[in-house]
Amino acid sequence: MNQFRTLCNQALYILKEMEKENPEIDFSTFTYADGRLLASTLKEDVDRDFIACAKTAAFYIGATLANHLGRGEVKKVLISGKDGNILIQGIGNLGVLTTIFNKDSSIKKIMSIVKRYQERLENIERSYRILLNRYYPSESGAVPIPTDETPITA
Repeated sequence: MNQFRTLCNQALYILKEMEKENPEIDFSTFTYADGRLLASTLKEDVDRDFIACAKTAAFYIGATLANHLGRGEVKKVLISGKDGNILIQGIGNLGVLTTIFNKDSSIKKIMSIVKRYQERLENIERSYRILLNRYYPSESGAVPIPTDETPITA
């Protein structure tokens, strides 16, 4: 089960890199279709009430989108609010990246940052999916993966 932890740590590292690259990103989560949280960040100076509402909304929207990814690719959803924005991006087959950023941020810049990190997050999502199928093959919602693929653990 250490492989799950390794993948979660890799995802957290990527989210922190994104936030370091653009400090206007307040909060990010990377979730799997079944609602499992792979990684999440939160800065200390962020309005906790806003984040609590945004996190709850993003989780439900993200989980719903992820469940529909099998029916067709969901690229991204942008929610603009009075005090900030939420970008929900499909990652791989069943992953969802939720990025919350302040209202004065350039949406194009945030999308550009997400695009730069997307391939690395897709590798984590694919490896996570493979592990789920290996350890929980009969679990509802598990996606069959060809047996010749191996998880990325570096």
